[in-house]
Amino acid sequence: MQQVHRERGYMLDPHGAVGYMGVKNFIKTLSAPCQGVFLETAHPGKFRDVVEETLGLELELPARLAAFLSGEKKVAPLGKDFAAFKAYLQQDAMQES
Repeated sequence: MQQVHRERGYMLDPHGAVGYMGVKNFIKTLSAPCQGVFLETAHPGKFRDVVEETLGLELELPARLAAFLSGEKKVAPLGKDFAAFKAYLQQDAMQES
C-alpha cells in the first residue's frame, strides 16, 4: 500500500494490495517481461483504520460511503445450504419491494 501510494499516488485497499503483490511476485517468476492486472474491489475507506495507519494520513470518505458505513447493519444467520440462502434472498427482495 505504501509503495503504490508513494510511487503512483494511488490508495489501495488492503485486499487490492494483496492482489498487487501477487501480480508482482508472479511476474518475477516469468522469463519475459510482461504487464499484469489486478482489481480493486472496495474503496480504501471501507478499511479506513488500516489505510490511515499504514499510510500515515487521514482519509476523507465520500458522502455515500460515510452514510453507508454509519447505517444500520443487518445480520442474518445462514447455514451452508444454497437453497436456504436463495430462499432468504428471494424473501428479503420481496420485503424490499
